[in-house]
Amino acid sequence: MTKRITAILLLLFICSALSAQDAVDGQIITLSRDTIACKILNAKKRKDQQRLNYTNLQILDSLGNVKQIAPKEIEGYIKEGEFYKSLYAKDFSFFMLLITDGRVSLYFYPGYEMPAGDKYIFKKRNEQEFNIMNASLEVTKQSGFSTAAMTYSSRNATIPLIDRETPFLNYFTEYFKDCAPLVRKMRSQWYTSSDVVQIFKDYNTGQACGK
Repeated sequence: MTKRITAILLLLFICSALSAQDAVDGQIITLSRDTIACKILNAKKRKDQQRLNYTNLQILDSLGNVKQIAPKEIEGYIKEGEFYKSLYAKDFSFFMLLITDGRVSLYFYPGYEMPAGDKYIFKKRNEQEFNIMNASLEVTKQSGFSTAAMTYSSRNATIPLIDRETPFLNYFTEYFKDCAPLVRKMRSQWYTSSDVVQIFKDYNTGQACGK
């Protein structure tokens, strides 16, 4: 009788949890790069779901229990066809959404645990650290996230300011200097600071580089 009551209570707990959240099929990428299928929870409210995607991942284990996974515990996860990669430092950790991948990877993060709002996070294949800048221009461009241990490095004492169109242009024409057609388009104002995503996508696809 006791076991039956316990089972009923457990079932009620699971149903209660799922009444506020829906589970969708997803995959976890472990630190050893293995891929594991799982059920990922969705928050019922859209504003809660936005935050949940970028903070602690919640899944259902084999017993139907809700399990919370911190960014530092996995390489990332796939949910509804989108990949969220983990990034963490001493004082904060989060998942970031992959926008485009190839010769350079571009991610987006809404800035919940970092000041000044939405962030673009990017890194070329040959770079050892991620670069971070705000999605708006009034922000500093930062560098210092190691791809190996995913820990913060304070080696860069000087942080260049990208607060206007000209500094933005100067920075990215140098960053993409290996793609002359792309640089020419930026200098001719074919691209502006509002075209960050398209600039990165064109660099990866080679459309602007004539490849």
